[in-house]
Amino acid sequence: MTPTAPPSPRAEPRSLAVPVLVVFGVFAVIMLIVFLTTKSRYAATSYDFVGSGVRAESNRTPRAAEERLARAPAVAGVMFDAMAEAQAPAAPPAGQPKAEPVDRKIVYTAQLDLVVKNLDAAEKQADELLSAGGGRLISSESRGDAGSKRTASFRLEVPVAKFRAFVSGLRQLGVPERDKVESSDLTAEYVDIQARVKNMKAEEDNLIKLLAERARSVEESLAIRRQIQPLREQIEVAEGRQKFIEGRAALSTVMLNLREEANYVPPTVEPPPAPPTFGERVAKTFAASWGMLVTFGEGLALFGVAIGPWLGVMLPVGIVGWWAAGRFRRPAPPAA
Repeated sequence: MTPTAPPSPRAEPRSLAVPVLVVFGVFAVIMLIVFLTTKSRYAATSYDFVGSGVRAESNRTPRAAEERLARAPAVAGVMFDAMAEAQAPAAPPAGQPKAEPVDRKIVYTAQLDLVVKNLDAAEKQADELLSAGGGRLISSESRGDAGSKRTASFRLEVPVAKFRAFVSGLRQLGVPERDKVESSDLTAEYVDIQARVKNMKAEEDNLIKLLAERARSVEESLAIRRQIQPLREQIEVAEGRQKFIEGRAALSTVMLNLREEANYVPPTVEPPPAPPTFGERVAKTFAASWGMLVTFGEGLALFGVAIGPWLGVMLPVGIVGWWAAGRFRRPAPPAA
């Protein structure tokens, strides 16, 4: 009997390697097929975001693409509506009272630089618009140097309800070089101050009630009053700031700058008169002297007319006085 040869040591590893390679190849082919299938499906699908929902749509057909393009403005509108709803105050839960509407405190400021044909006419029209809008003039400045363009600057205030119409009317006065409108929302600060004032007043009322009911001695009364005084100061400061915000929000500020197109030409000034000649001076002096002489003569004549009525009284009185004086002054006869 011929002995059987032992198996080769390399035969077992070779028999194990072949199945491993086959399994690995099959797995790679499957993964490649899955990848290509998924890629083609995602490439043919688009996603439409509307609000908080996500909807997949197919773009394989032209009709689907056209419908999506036609719906794009509507989608944009829905998105803007969603933003507006997000900014709007949320509705209170059921069973709770609705919150009071907040009166927004927005401060508007505008700056207009206009080039006008006639500065005087533009100023007059701006004043008419200001009067019609119920506004007021805060400050003004006008400049006009010879050979340069005349300018005028105004600081105006108008009620916030007339702000847009007033600014729109000013734009019609000339060509805008600068047109700037800004707004500052002070609503949050105003609401915060309003809430703090309410809380501080409630605390003040409690302290006043405590002072009236629980203060048994002078020391207790003074201690409570020392707590009330700083609280009252804080309330007054907060209310002052609150009134300031209300005033700022009630009136809008407009900075108006006007510049004339043509260079400014000042009005012509008449030249000074030439000095008089010697003959004119002699004639003027003689006329002045003659006038003085005529005035003196008129004065004497008026004096005579004025004293005439008095002569009828003064003349007899003078004669009697002269006779009496002469009689009393006669010399005494010589002694024998």
